[in-house]
Amino acid sequence: MQEKAVNTIRHISTLLVAALVFASPILFFPYTSDIFDSTKRFAFIGVTAILLILWSVQTILTKRVMLLLSRWTVPFALFGVSTITTLILTTNNRFGSLADRGGFYIAIAVFVLIAPSLMTKQAIKLIENALMLSGVLVALVTIGGLFGISTGSFLNSSFNLQLPTTGDFALTGGTVLSLLYMAVVLALSLTKAISSRRNMERVLLLAVSGIFVAGIVVTGSFLLPGKPLAPSFLSFQDSWSIALDVMKNPKSAIFGVGSSTYANAFTAFRPVALNNSTTWFVRFGNARDLFLEMLTVQGVVGFAAFVLIFLATLSNLKGASRQDLPFAVASVVLLLIFIFFPPSSVLLVLLCALLVGWITLQHSENRGVSEKGFTLNIAIGDEHGVTHRSTFVSSIVGAIGVIVALVALFGTVRVFAADNHFASALIALRKNDAKGTYDGTLQAIQLNPFNESYHRSFALTNLSIAQSIAQAKGDKVSDADKQTVLTLVQQAINEAKTASSLDPNTTANWETLSSIYSSLVGSVQQADQWSVAAYIQAIQTAPSDPNIRFNLGSLYRQLQNNEQAKQMFLQTAQLKPDFANAYYNLADIAKSENNEVQQFAYLQQTLSVLKSDQPDYQKVKDQLGAVQKDLEAKQAAENAKTAKTTTGKTSAVPSPTPLPGPLNLPNDSGLASNSGVPEVPKQ
Repeated sequence: MQEKAVNTIRHISTLLVAALVFASPILFFPYTSDIFDSTKRFAFIGVTAILLILWSVQTILTKRVMLLLSRWTVPFALFGVSTITTLILTTNNRFGSLADRGGFYIAIAVFVLIAPSLMTKQAIKLIENALMLSGVLVALVTIGGLFGISTGSFLNSSFNLQLPTTGDFALTGGTVLSLLYMAVVLALSLTKAISSRRNMERVLLLAVSGIFVAGIVVTGSFLLPGKPLAPSFLSFQDSWSIALDVMKNPKSAIFGVGSSTYANAFTAFRPVALNNSTTWFVRFGNARDLFLEMLTVQGVVGFAAFVLIFLATLSNLKGASRQDLPFAVASVVLLLIFIFFPPSSVLLVLLCALLVGWITLQHSENRGVSEKGFTLNIAIGDEHGVTHRSTFVSSIVGAIGVIVALVALFGTVRVFAADNHFASALIALRKNDAKGTYDGTLQAIQLNPFNESYHRSFALTNLSIAQSIAQAKGDKVSDADKQTVLTLVQQAINEAKTASSLDPNTTANWETLSSIYSSLVGSVQQADQWSVAAYIQAIQTAPSDPNIRFNLGSLYRQLQNNEQAKQMFLQTAQLKPDFANAYYNLADIAKSENNEVQQFAYLQQTLSVLKSDQPDYQKVKDQLGAVQKDLEAKQAAENAKTAKTTTGKTSAVPSPTPLPGPLNLPNDSGLASNSGVPEVPKQ
């Protein structure tokens, strides 16, 4: 009876893993905020939780903690420990990270550790076939999309979505990901075809490989530099620079900055040189490759774990048998891809599938894998002095596993439901349905109060509704309407503050708070002071971002504080020398101060960084000409008055004034009195 139950558990587990492997690259759910990546993560975490329940039941039934020990056991265990440690020690928004990449990374470690012990021999063939079949679907959908047969159009009409209807649409979540997925599965199918001894199987595998080759060639041709779909990645140099800055802090050097917070590290340590690139406005959420990202988000420990995974794979490759080669070659190809490309959910799940299939194959052939069943028991003496050995400790381990898995499942369902409500809010927003947007976001927050983007969105929704009511009523605002507007404004501020408190290192949280305060300047007392304080906090989290300093300068202009505005615009120009709007605002300040010489100089600088085909080029050129005429007229009048002959002199462009010291914040700003705008980072 026990053996039958265990066999049933293993057959269910095998089918579950095969289904996950097949579905992962093509799975999407149209009613989540990210229909591809987050859906794949939710599915993987859910399946891993179910596998943990099945493994725990097997532990209770057999009274043994069963694991298959391989060369990958220690590296993945280390990766799991690294993720949990990072979550505890260096992550501000722990529950938010757990619902995001933190939980996903833990699930990866658990999956690779327990899944092989639940597999039957049939798992090897099922995983291979699932990978190749899903790869064929990815190839066909990708090729069709690139040639105008749009799956996105069908989904848009069916589910009222706004997906790309051109080659941008890909089931994997991105055209580049589709290309990489096909490359890995091509390595699997081609190696299997070469090693196969059956002619019919070899012909079929070569035909499948041909589909992958066609998909790779066609997709690659659309991704070449200069093409509309050409990808944009953070460079190796910039990724390395950010990692080095993270390493300067001993704590973050060991444990990283947090599994889900690479974007925070990017904004904090973003190289100034990026401001001269075409992607200067992009806030990258990934490093250039997996290893540099792990070094940043999980420190030396997480980085070491993946280095060990790579070395274990190479070590197993050396002694691979003919049957091993498909999994071995595909695994090596994927790990080589990770040296050049950032991690993604679909590729990490693919790595798990390949390694579980490889471990299962080695175990079935009694090579390189040892089956360890740990019998956890304790000695108990009865009243007669006779010692009995109890196995209830194994039952406790199984029970703990079931509890952890159920909690994970419950949490995953809540997070998924929250994302579903948030997606409905976004759909309502596109329809200008304020009530639907409000209700959907509120329900999302109630289910998952740790998601910062939900709070930011809800803050802006409240502010938008308040402004709409005030504008619609005009001078006829009733007392009830006034109270509603005040409640909405206060709620907007509270939600933005909540986001900032969840993770003070997230720039977008402070930008949201500052934008809300800025919109209230003139109508709410001290809104200007609080807006300045929030902008300064944003600058402290992103010191090399010119946009934030420009926005603060614009606020100072609104407050008629020209001196502070000039300093912010000068700092903006120092960070990004071709920031035309900074020079234009400096020229406008000079005009308000009746300083036509400086106005002329800054308009010259504005024109020098604008391209002749830009809409504002002619406008600035006309203004520059008008100022030049005024200066020439004044010069002529001065010449006539003094009756002196002068040679024509051209006003030199004034050199930027030195940067000021820290700005003094209002006494009640809520920040430390010595907190100010950081110095402009050096190149």
